[in-house]
Amino acid sequence: MVVLIQQTKYLLDRMIARQEADFKKLGGVRERMHVARAAARGGEWDKALYSRLDSAATPEDLAAREAEIRRELARAAASIRRRKGWGGGAGSEGT
Repeated sequence: MVVLIQQTKYLLDRMIARQEADFKKLGGVRERMHVARAAARGGEWDKALYSRLDSAATPEDLAAREAEIRRELARAAASIRRRKGWGGGAGSEGT
């Protein structure tokens, strides 16, 4: 019985630590809902993006986050170009 209690405590501690890390990284329920609504409307550039940059702890962290966001933006733009039939290259403006 003691072993079962210890295992339960261990698993609960891990779950709480994971939820805390997720909250710090992704925000709370309302923030996630706002991001989902904005993304569904096509307005992904909102406070969530700013907070990803603003929460950087060092200049290097800020640069890494900026590079990550630029990669995500490039993937999104390429996807939109393919979907709209505008060609695949980044330099193909309106072709």
